[in-house]
Amino acid sequence: MAVIRMLNHTKRTFEEVLRIAFSKAPTPEEYRYTDDATKSQISIYKQSPRQVEKYPAIRVMAEAGDAKLTSLDEEEVFIKRDADGVEESIHVSGGITLTVRLIVSAQTSDDLEMLMDLLVVYIRHVYRGAIYSRNVNYKEISFESEGTEDAPDGTTLFTSGITVNCYVEYDADLPLGEIITKDSVVITATGPNDVVISTTGGAI
Repeated sequence: MAVIRMLNHTKRTFEEVLRIAFSKAPTPEEYRYTDDATKSQISIYKQSPRQVEKYPAIRVMAEAGDAKLTSLDEEEVFIKRDADGVEESIHVSGGITLTVRLIVSAQTSDDLEMLMDLLVVYIRHVYRGAIYSRNVNYKEISFESEGTEDAPDGTTLFTSGITVNCYVEYDADLPLGEIITKDSVVITATGPNDVVISTTGGAI
């Protein structure tokens, strides 16, 4: 799974779970989410260039972390075989840390406080298992300072949020004999002990 796909998967996970959380009790009616934008009392979406059409809103943002060199020894690399024992692919797996920010924007400080209370309870307790079941793990969350921002119409919004330090695992299979090209680098995997890495200038 490519890093950008991991970012999208993580953001989509939080977006979908939060939409579920805010669509039912104990979320008060005045903060309920529904897929019908004309009836929904709150906007919940992955960060995008488009403007928010309804407040309050929760934006899901994610930034790539790292795959530390100190953890590479714990990652798996092995050959997979088909039912007849024929080598068919190189299997790799590992993990990467991601930082997710859940930003709340509201038109009143009372709305902001209520939404922050609900958000923390949902992420820390009630829906943590639902997020884990989608292969997004975390053990640390932190609060962001309360502030203000300008809405597109010029009104002032109250903002805050929480930061979630996530760890996402991945698995990928590289078919033997497949050639992967990235710029001028070519990697040819022809067997478990025969991987050729070359550039336009020749073998490395």
